[in-house]
Amino acid sequence: MTRRFSAQFVGVLLLAAVSAVAAENGAVREGYVSVPGGRVWYRIVGSGGGVPVLILHGGPGFPHDYLDPLEALSKERPVVFYDQLGCGKSDRPSDSNLWRVERFVEELARVREELGLKEVHILGQSWGTQLAVDYTLTHPTGIVSLILADPALSIPRWVQDANAKRATLPKDVQAVLARHEAAGFTHCLEYQAAASTSDGVTSGHWTLSV
Repeated sequence: MTRRFSAQFVGVLLLAAVSAVAAENGAVREGYVSVPGGRVWYRIVGSGGGVPVLILHGGPGFPHDYLDPLEALSKERPVVFYDQLGCGKSDRPSDSNLWRVERFVEELARVREELGLKEVHILGQSWGTQLAVDYTLTHPTGIVSLILADPALSIPRWVQDANAKRATLPKDVQAVLARHEAAGFTHCLEYQAAASTSDGVTSGHWTLSV
């Protein structure tokens, strides 16, 4: 069995497990909310009595799917996912003027209002932590807790930390990254393989307690 096939098989098993948890823990509801610039897709898993938790994925431009294991929290409370405008199952408009933090904050406000989340835990991951903080500063009412996973609240600091961790990679990996980045060619297999190596060094670890 090849490594690639093994990874795909594990992925299938994980998705099956997540689906089983969702089915076990109650209703699953999906739909769309109209926001500035288009419609965003949402999914609510579970119907427990706890305060709902609203999940803000990373990116921007990366859908929520990788955070699906958080559906395990639906044993206690509704877990709310949505794909931000421009990715996943949401609309993908071409107007570049839409890609402003202020619009993403308004989008989040619309989602929360339409879904009736008067009290809510907010969990943001990566870019989602920036969105969560900006939203909380302007819409604090009803936010029971704010959970920041892999926070990236200062881009200059994030770049500084990433470069420091990158310097710990093997010299040959650093050379491949530097060569392709200088040439502006980062989609080839060699670069992607080197970037995958770096993931184990640069990725943070986070825990959740709500």
